[in-house]
Amino acid sequence: MPSASLRHLTRLYGPLRPAARAAAALPLFRHAGPTLHSRPTSSTGKFFNMLGRDVLEQVRFKESDVPPRSFWEERAAPPYIGGDEVTPEECFDACRRYAALAVEGTPGWRRRALVVSHPTRARARDSSGKISMYTLHYVAVLMIQRVSNDANHMLMHILQTGVVLRYAPSILTLANLALRRNLLDRQHFEPTKEALEELAYPSSSSSAAKSAPAARSISTRPPKPDPYRADALTLLGMEQARLNTDDGDRRALRHLEDAEAAAAAFAATQPSAPSDYSFWSWHATCLLEQARIHERRGRASRAREVLRAAATAGSLDNAAVCYRYAMLLPADDPARAPLLRRAAVSGVDDAAREMSRVELAPLEREERARKRKDWLRRFGGREQDEEGRREVGDGRGKEGDVAPLTDRQKREMLVLADEWLAIAGDKALV
Repeated sequence: MPSASLRHLTRLYGPLRPAARAAAALPLFRHAGPTLHSRPTSSTGKFFNMLGRDVLEQVRFKESDVPPRSFWEERAAPPYIGGDEVTPEECFDACRRYAALAVEGTPGWRRRALVVSHPTRARARDSSGKISMYTLHYVAVLMIQRVSNDANHMLMHILQTGVVLRYAPSILTLANLALRRNLLDRQHFEPTKEALEELAYPSSSSSAAKSAPAARSISTRPPKPDPYRADALTLLGMEQARLNTDDGDRRALRHLEDAEAAAAAFAATQPSAPSDYSFWSWHATCLLEQARIHERRGRASRAREVLRAAATAGSLDNAAVCYRYAMLLPADDPARAPLLRRAAVSGVDDAAREMSRVELAPLEREERARKRKDWLRRFGGREQDEEGRREVGDGRGKEGDVAPLTDRQKREMLVLADEWLAIAGDKALV
């Protein structure tokens, strides 16, 4: 089984890490005009998004575009990757040798010079002198932080090589980058999508895997448990959910439900920790996508059911899940505020904004009750005055508690509300 650090590199959502920030902001496809190539023989003169399916295999970089050794010494180390995964020297050597082979372009060079393996500790070369795809995947992910066109071309070429060799982490990473930019259906990502479908439904042909029901009908036996299958199914579900159609939502739910089943099947093969789903990098994404679909279709109770266990039982400690589940709860639910607080302190800005509103809610209730009481007194509706008085109070007493808020309580609520807005970045505290 691949190491935790390698699986971590394919994560879609997670804590804010330097690598994740860089990946989210990377302008991978910034070509607004004709695509520029480093070699005239690969130039096509067409817009990037109109090129054929082999565009990512074209070499648009030079050997001199390999990042210097200092880059790897800085990046191939914690906190970007685990300290015992790969070394800067391994990354630099693998990248340099890969660039030379790609630029030379000898037919069949990938199969001859690269090796796909999942060792506990990979080296730039194995005993036969080949370059490890394991190390090259690290090279590509680390180069995401090097924002330049040449670096983008090289990292995309490496990931495409991983797709050609059916290396699961590279398939997931490239599909994720394409999906973020709504490019997964473009012609130049067809090989990536086909590889993703094969990873999701290995017992079916790629064309049959385009829909979950078709895949099930053709499959003759259950797929072998695979730690990456749940992630592949999650990405396919996300792609279908973005269509925002009835059929798209149905297909998305099938993919996402299959992802849960695939994760459970693989977890069951791990006798030491059968309930441990840490191998499923996009577990939270799967649950959140299901909840969004149900909520969009007016099934709020089903959306709550999907998220309840993950948010309340601690089976998945994810701030986004806590926030989404809290927002599906009634405003007076006692579990709502603690969940929002957990999400807010974990970096969810919308949760911090909602906590500000929660802090101000007693003040707003008291103000509404005061206005209603004044209106009833002005127009003689005193028989309804008692009902209006029930809204007064800080919300922490019994129903009907009419004790007004003290000035100190009001000041505390205003200060806390401002602090939550500051956490969200909406207000500066002096």
